[in-house]
Amino acid sequence: MKPSPRWRFHGITTRDNRILRSEVIVIVRNQAISRNPAHVKLEIGDHELGKELRQLNLGRMVHFQYLPECQTILSGVVESYDMNS
Repeated sequence: MKPSPRWRFHGITTRDNRILRSEVIVIVRNQAISRNPAHVKLEIGDHELGKELRQLNLGRMVHFQYLPECQTILSGVVESYDMNS
């Protein structure tokens, strides 16, 4: 399988009342993609992260992507905005 081209997207997070944007670059070496909900089963454990995920009231799956082989580059903060402005 040929590696796919680089994907470039932006991660948005917050810290200390600021909205932060970072760039993420992913080089995929091997992947599987499906848009069929029957192909995925999500089991949420009984731990803190599982409780948070349950509170999100997740809807149905619309896109599943499995990346067993990839390289990811996360940049530092590219932009920062004050949330109180």
